[in-house]
Amino acid sequence: MYRAIRNTLRISALLSTFLYPAILSAAIFGGGGVAQGIGAAGGIVGLSRKSIRGIITDIAITVINFAGLAATATIIAAGFMLIFDWGNDQLKERAKKAMIYCIIGLVVLLFVRAIIFFVLSFA
Repeated sequence: MYRAIRNTLRISALLSTFLYPAILSAAIFGGGGVAQGIGAAGGIVGLSRKSIRGIITDIAITVINFAGLAATATIIAAGFMLIFDWGNDQLKERAKKAMIYCIIGLVVLLFVRAIIFFVLSFA
């Protein structure tokens, strides 16, 4: 029963995150199609003027930020698992391990970000 509820929540979260915004934006978009979109994307300031180093740096920072967000969300979910353990000691231990691993991951991400900015400061 618990697994079915959890799977249903996961599916609804995925649908609401990825599918519904696409449907809603497609329903209200009244633009000129792909050609107009490509023309508008070409006019974005700084898109084509960045060096390959700047693009790679931006991608690395974006990946680090996303990983930090995912780790924070996992810590919050593990906190809820810890609070609502429903008397299941195995679930409580899983939540503790998840929190510890995510905190270690956040510390590693912090060091990686510091290393990136340290290396970029010499360039």
